[in-house]
Amino acid sequence: MKKIILLLVILSTFHLFSQDFDYLPIAKEVWSEPVKVDTFALPYRYESEASFTSSMDTIYYFKSTSVYTSFYKNGNWITPQVLNGYVNDGNPIRCPVISKDGNRLYFSAWRGDYGAWDLYCCYRDSTTNDWGPAENLGPKINNYWGDYYAYELSPDTLYCINDRWAGMGVCVYIKNNISNEWEIIDSSNYHHPFGAGDIRGLCITADRKKAYFSRYISADHTGDSLQSELHVTYWDTLNNRWGDSYRLNINSKAYEIKVDSNWAYWVGGADEYPWISPDGKTLYFASNRDAARKDSNDLTPDIYVSHLIIDDKGDSVTAVSGNDIKKNTINELKLLPNYPNPFNPETNITFELPQNSNISLIIYDILGKEKEKLIDNIYYYKGTHNLKWNIKNSLEYCSGIYFLRLITKNSSITNKLIYIK
Repeated sequence: MKKIILLLVILSTFHLFSQDFDYLPIAKEVWSEPVKVDTFALPYRYESEASFTSSMDTIYYFKSTSVYTSFYKNGNWITPQVLNGYVNDGNPIRCPVISKDGNRLYFSAWRGDYGAWDLYCCYRDSTTNDWGPAENLGPKINNYWGDYYAYELSPDTLYCINDRWAGMGVCVYIKNNISNEWEIIDSSNYHHPFGAGDIRGLCITADRKKAYFSRYISADHTGDSLQSELHVTYWDTLNNRWGDSYRLNINSKAYEIKVDSNWAYWVGGADEYPWISPDGKTLYFASNRDAARKDSNDLTPDIYVSHLIIDDKGDSVTAVSGNDIKKNTINELKLLPNYPNPFNPETNITFELPQNSNISLIIYDILGKEKEKLIDNIYYYKGTHNLKWNIKNSLEYCSGIYFLRLITKNSSITNKLIYIK
């Protein structure tokens, strides 16, 4: 009888925790409007699960049926190259994750060792400068339930996504320095800070204060049958564990396609496999948000990037880091037309910088009076940048015409905005 009562308590806790997770608030930190990585975004080619070395100039990602890599050189990503047969051996493969130093590549593959999906690691051969044979991570990590993702926090610490305690839940392993075997140190039962399963990717900042992850959200609470959302959780120094989790402001929504009065289905809405730069200012992730456009026929995911605009303390970020992922040769200052325009209450702003510069982005009324500084003399890198302006979060505005002025040290450019209440 006691066992039955204990089981009911556990299941009840699991149910309540799962429901609570669906109602998480939006994080205080704010990210720019995501931009597709044009170098990789080929139509009808599944491109997802990107990871980077700590220098952020080498990417590994999954495309179609294989793992590819590319390098950032002279301002552009070079043509992606497929990895060798030790990685792509013809068996199903998923979720490549590169170590920070670029010497270990983790991935999940269906090779019939301990379970359906097992985690493997390839080590870089210093002689050939290529990947050596794949090594199974062994029975302490792999099990017959399924193992899907391994993120290396350090060479002796792995965060893994598997089915050990929940479907696609997070477990943490450390390598015993005496036996040289992996040991599980945290599966957290039904109280895991990352939620009760359905995790799609995980990455942690260099200072280990923030972790970004994606989780599939129940259709019962979103009204959306395809909804994976990006989240962030902050390290709780008092309790020495990950604390509360929040949803990011850049998650997309699925699009409902009605076949007839009795049947409809959803496309898009999946934002998954985030990868944060070491300084926490650049976020890459996979998304099929374009599928939610009525004019789009591409239902597969692509790789996107976003930059941190406001941090979790509410302060403006003073610089944008990481490589500008949009392949371009920008030769002049550009302030692209905002969209939508007219707008209420939100519009997207995009500008291009031909060189690194301190910039200001200022709103003026029709009489030329300054209304608001969206960016106030902040240093930005050369490239394309995006931000989302919500007038509800700004000063009091009346319907009418306003002007948006982008100012750099050497020049300025102005566009017209139309706000309709």
